[in-house]
Amino acid sequence: MDVELDLDALDDLRGELVTVADGLRGNERFGRDAADAAAHPELARALHEYVTNWDIRRDDLLEAVSLLGDTVQAIVESFRDLDRTAGAALDEAVPQFAVTPSATVHPNPAAVLS
Repeated sequence: MDVELDLDALDDLRGELVTVADGLRGNERFGRDAADAAAHPELARALHEYVTNWDIRRDDLLEAVSLLGDTVQAIVESFRDLDRTAGAALDEAVPQFAVTPSATVHPNPAAVLS
């Protein structure tokens, strides 16, 4: 079974998640300002209630987005490290089996075995 990951795409995803998290963080005052600007007391109260509920949900969403971003970053780092480690191990193993430029290759390898 082969595992193929587009690590650049995962890096891009992580960047997009950071952008989403930054947007969620930057949205903290928006609703409060609207509620404070409401002239009607019941509208202001309803907006404050909505904003309070949104703050709770936004914090939950921000936590989930941040966790997902951290997870994606860990996956990318782990697979890049695995790729470097496997590549180094292969580089060490290959010279034992590599054909050197001075080696001659028999035109009929089956004849050598017989």
